Order: sequence, then structure tokens, then C-alpha cells
Amino acid sequence: MAKWRDITVEGIGFLLKDAEELGRAVVETVEEGVGFALKDAEEFVQPLIKGVEKCRELGATECAGTVVELVKEAASTVGNDCFKDKTTVQDYNPPDPTALQYSTFKDASTNVRLIEGLTYRENRVRLSTFSILPPQLKAEVPQNLKTKRSLQLHPLALKRLKLMNEAWMKEYGGKEITSQSGGRLTTSTGKPLAIASGYRDVGEAKFKYLLNVNDSRTRKAPAVVNAVKLGEKNVKRLFEIFLISEYGSVSKGRKLLAWHSPHGTGLAMDFGRNGLEPKSKTNSAQKKTTLFLWLKDNAHKFGLSPYTREAWHWEVLVPRENWSTGQEFVQNENYNIRVVEEGVKTKLKTTNRKFPEEFAV
Repeated sequence: MAKWRDITVEGIGFLLKDAEELGRAVVETVEEGVGFALKDAEEFVQPLIKGVEKCRELGATECAGTVVELVKEAASTVGNDCFKDKTTVQDYNPPDPTALQYSTFKDASTNVRLIEGLTYRENRVRLSTFSILPPQLKAEVPQNLKTKRSLQLHPLALKRLKLMNEAWMKEYGGKEITSQSGGRLTTSTGKPLAIASGYRDVGEAKFKYLLNVNDSRTRKAPAVVNAVKLGEKNVKRLFEIFLISEYGSVSKGRKLLAWHSPHGTGLAMDFGRNGLEPKSKTNSAQKKTTLFLWLKDNAHKFGLSPYTREAWHWEVLVPRENWSTGQEFVQNENYNIRVVEEGVKTKLKTTNRKFPEEFAV
């Protein structure tokens, strides 16, 4: 797996000027696909093929063709190379993440390495690795750092947001910056790094309103209203009915509306000022703003990593033990740290969707 991946990344290096970023995207997409153990290996390969098609449009036909062949070869070997203890990819059934909504933090023996931060490199926070942020660890975000009346973060994430804001304001506070409005680039004055979203309820707690046929959000989906009137009380099933009604299918809907997300841990935040906003329609423009470019170069110095598909979404991966206690883990005020943690038993990293296997008896 590693061999074809390295070759693919090397090949793509000749296709675009920003080869390093595209290469990382390929690696991360493959790792995410494999970690999620998709029932159909082709499903995670499709994004790579689409990327290659874009390369063709830029004129790199010959190299792109080579990458396509490598991708096809990879798809055929996923079941054999990545799941040696399973017969096929279809045989792998990861723990149902929807059952985590009422779970408590589970102990597991892990090894933690703290390495130097990496510029604009994902280090994903998984809800299944941690749990729902408990009340005692919900730290209220100061008014100048939020766009809503009440927002909470995990204390370690909030600490880093404050420090990063100090650096941002020192460089751009009150100065003219490139911003965006409605997907169009504009200029504005640099303001504090306010977030539009921090901790959020997940799963059944988040979508409990679907049980109320008088709720304005529920009334938007007559199919959900009918299901409730017929006696349906399972919020998860009502949620899926809503997705079908709103987006045409569950799979399409889940890409736009998540049943659960890293926000449930308190370690994820969505920026909502200085041109960044949690809106996919303006994502391209957001990635051209002064703030995004600054985050891309500096966020890792404060322990933040990106979700590269969304300009506004950033995360703070911390060791599991420190998440559960809220205690700081860096020394000498050096926050330019990337956490690498893996289970002693399974060797799976906490960024891997399969990490809950570490809890299995």
C-alpha cells in the first residue's frame, strides 16, 4: 500500500505547481478511505480519479494516465493489503459511531509522541476516539472570540485559540486585510479571531427536535412529520428520512449534515469572522483571504490543524488522557506541537476511525 501511494504522490508532483498540497491530499484521502473500511473500495478511489481528471484539464495527460492506473491497481488490492485479518473489506464492521452519543470516556493503553508541528497538515480529531465533551470541561469562549451569545470549547482548545488570537491581532489587528463576502473578495479591517461554532451536540441530542412535528425545522420535511405521526420514535431513522427528503439520499445528505462530528469533543472550531464562515458555497473565496493564508502558515504553531476541505474548520488534537482531565501537556509554553498517539494493543493511531478497536476485549 505504501509503495503505490508513494509512487502516486511522486507522480502527482509533476502535475501542479502546488504539488506538495495535492500530494498530501491524496495520501490523506487514501488513509481516510482505508481507515473507514468502506464497503466498496471504489468509493474512496473516486475522489482520486476526479483529481486526476482535473490534472488532465491542465494538460498533464501522460502522467495523469499513469496515476489512474495506479489508482485502479490500489482499488483491487485494498481488501488484501489493508485487512489481512479479514476476508474482504465488506467483512469489516467498525463499531457503530452513532452509539457513542451516551458513551463515557474509555480508558486504553496508548503511546504518545509529541513532535514539531507541521504546516497545514491534517491531524484529525475523531469523536469515537474521545467521547462527548462532559459538562465540567465545557469552557465558555470570551465574547470577543465568538459570534454567538454562548459557545464552549475544551479548555485546551480555548487556550490555544486565545494565544493564536494574540499573535493574529499583533500582526493584523486594525489593519487592512483581504476578506470575502458572499464569495467575493473584499477588503476589511482585521478583527479578533471569533468562532461561529465550537462544541456542538451530536446524534440524538442534536436532532431530537425531529420528534416535534410543530418545530419549524421538522415541518420543512413532510415525510418526517408523517413518520412521527405514524409512531416513529427513533431519532436516527427520522434523521435519515430528513436527509432523503432534503438532499435526495442519505449518502448525499451526510456530506452536508453530520449525525456526529469532532465538534462533539470540544476540540474543533469553525471561524466566523475576517472573511471565514461555515459556508461551503464560499469555500473557494475563503481560501484566498488573509486570515486563511495566515492560518495556513501559523496555526500549527499553536497546535491547530486543518480540515482541508473546509477553510473555516480547524481542530486541536490532544492526548486522550489530557482531554479527559483538561490538564496541559506542553512544556516551556511551546505549543508548536503535533500529537501522535497510538494504541499499545492495536498500534492504531487515534486519528484512525478504527481506533475504537483498542477498547475491544
